Amino acid sequence: MNFFSVFLLAASLTGAVVAIASDDSQTQHASTTGSPWLSSRLITPHLTVKNVAASKQFYTQTFGFKLRYENLKDGLPVHVEMDYHGELALMFVPENVGGRPTLAPISFADPRQHTAYFYIYVDDVDAVAARAKAAGGVVLETPRDAPWGDRFALIADINGYHWGLAQTREPGFPTFDPRKRSSK
Repeated sequence: MNFFSVFLLAASLTGAVVAIASDDSQTQHASTTGSPWLSSRLITPHLTVKNVAASKQFYTQTFGFKLRYENLKDGLPVHVEMDYHGELALMFVPENVGGRPTLAPISFADPRQHTAYFYIYVDDVDAVAARAKAAGGVVLETPRDAPWGDRFALIADINGYHWGLAQTREPGFPTFDPRKRSSK
């Protein structure tokens, strides 16, 4: 069994939903055809959210994500994709989309319950944590200088997903300010 098979098995057993691109030709094809699939470099989180409009606003306001694609059925969003620095960063669907019994974590767990989290590099951890709180998120760990060298904070978004905010102190490491990025 190869790594890819093990990864898919692990994703299947944990209920994770991921889209995987294996090479640049797939990325190029997806971006030129408008296909939402296989358009990220590696792994794309696929989340279930409580409220699509509020989620789009939260991810845009907090992280600077941009709407990439939205699929509407009868005028209601059933699939949304968002970019970060021109790359597919996140896909999400509303709870119970298509009759599937899926819920956002906020629907069944306290947002302070620690689980896995997304680790995202930003230019200013303190500012992003403040924007997350202002947009309705919960700051679980206030910004601090972590022992591994990054400035770090942990937040829960409005759907209960956890995000590790990181700002590197390493010289030459690329950092990102979504307000200054070029649009692709």
